[in-house]
Amino acid sequence: MAGLKKQQYLPVYLLKGEEPYFIDRIADYIVENVLDEVEQDFNQQVVYGADYTAAQIADMARQLPMMAQHRVVVVREAQSIKNWEPMADYLEHPAPGTLLVLCCKDKPGTGGTGKKTGWIKMQRLAEEKGVCFDSKKRFDKDIPPFIEQFLRERDISIDHAATQLITDHIGTDLTRITSELNKLVGTMHDEKNVTVQMVADNIGINREYNVFELRKAIVQHNVLQANKIWKYFENNDPSRHFMILIPTLFNYFETLFIAHFAPDKRNLQTYLGLKSPWQVYEYSDGLRHYNAKKTLGIIHKLHETAARGNGIDNRSATHGDLMRELLFYILH
Repeated sequence: MAGLKKQQYLPVYLLKGEEPYFIDRIADYIVENVLDEVEQDFNQQVVYGADYTAAQIADMARQLPMMAQHRVVVVREAQSIKNWEPMADYLEHPAPGTLLVLCCKDKPGTGGTGKKTGWIKMQRLAEEKGVCFDSKKRFDKDIPPFIEQFLRERDISIDHAATQLITDHIGTDLTRITSELNKLVGTMHDEKNVTVQMVADNIGINREYNVFELRKAIVQHNVLQANKIWKYFENNDPSRHFMILIPTLFNYFETLFIAHFAPDKRNLQTYLGLKSPWQVYEYSDGLRHYNAKKTLGIIHKLHETAARGNGIDNRSATHGDLMRELLFYILH
């Protein structure tokens, strides 16, 4: 993106991987910025891999720009292409004015074992002649920094609790996260900080019944509130909440177990590498309610519950049954 913004254009951009957000962001920038509106009419083609062969796409790329310096050929869903040999042949001598953008959001087609060499050769040539970008899937731990950076670029900060609420509610779908954040930013006027209430009001999250509030109730050992929230979840897609809650609780109790062995409990923020004082309060509460032995037992119980939730050593218990059993173990 830095090179593109400096108009340092290359003959080929092979954008591949499991995370579509970054692939779309790069491809969209090229579509919107390399050519002006008049030049786009004659020199820009956006096609889909399922509709064209590699040979046809290579022919598009070989055409000379008309009344412009550059020509842009973008292939969406390029993973549908079966035989990459003609594309590899093109990249041996790419047209100097063309930007060829190949968007492979899944494993590419190779047309069988005998044709895999075409993909391998094409990928190697893309690395030599231009850009071969691997868009890797993000994990839960990557999402809060992503949200904070996205808002920071717009001169907006966000409370840690609000960040965690978005993460717990949406998960790792960056496209949906950015869509929801853009809607949220659109509702802000002079405000420069996103709070939990703003998230609850604008991203369709129930302010009282959400994973963040359930974790908070567990941390504070509020038995009534924890069971009240889970009862609500049982009536509203318990399996989805189960899959979000297990890693959320595991991350918390794993860190809490480490906190038990901090040499100075007054300096938990530095010892645990916490970003905000708000997080310190969360672990101080946990230390009061859960000793080290109980914390270790909860971690083991979370492992067991996760396995049973995936069908291991579990004949009939539903996600709702498992979560009720887990909450009883944690809170009693």
